[in-house]
Amino acid sequence: GFNSFNGDTVHTGFQTGGRLILFLSNTDQPGVFATLTPSAPRLAIGEEGVLLTLGEPPLRIPVKFEAVDEALTLLLERLKTGATPERAGSILRGWWEKNELELRYLAVALAGFLREPLALGLVTEASQEKLLRLRLTAVEALRGIGTPEARAVLRGLLKDEREAVAQEAAEALLA
Repeated sequence: GFNSFNGDTVHTGFQTGGRLILFLSNTDQPGVFATLTPSAPRLAIGEEGVLLTLGEPPLRIPVKFEAVDEALTLLLERLKTGATPERAGSILRGWWEKNELELRYLAVALAGFLREPLALGLVTEASQEKLLRLRLTAVEALRGIGTPEARAVLRGLLKDEREAVAQEAAEALLA
């Protein structure tokens, strides 16, 4: 593909034997790399941690290396086995209870990616937080979890005072 920051081209890697190859580009910072298309999930690796960027518009989460390592390990185990690792619920809850905003975002987003029903409590709590972006991340996680209980929480969010939350909840229920 082309290195376009206009969003007018699509860049894809290719899968080889279960390993994904991601195309990276240099940035203006030494030792920091990014994916070639702005809408792709990306990890910008720096001296002290990783800037995880998800979605469009992008959600940027600065995370320490240890948390990123654990998150990637959980995701890869789920991909390999088809089941969420048993320890995932307690890890996500631990991150949430540390009350660090970055870890809270990571816990909520990862709960959705893992489709972890044991994290429903913390995702429900996140859906009621003051920060709109955290609430929207929770809606996306509820969509990913997809259990009848998660869908019930989404139905409750249809009457949310924030129009964006209610609209995203409606879209999640239709998906």
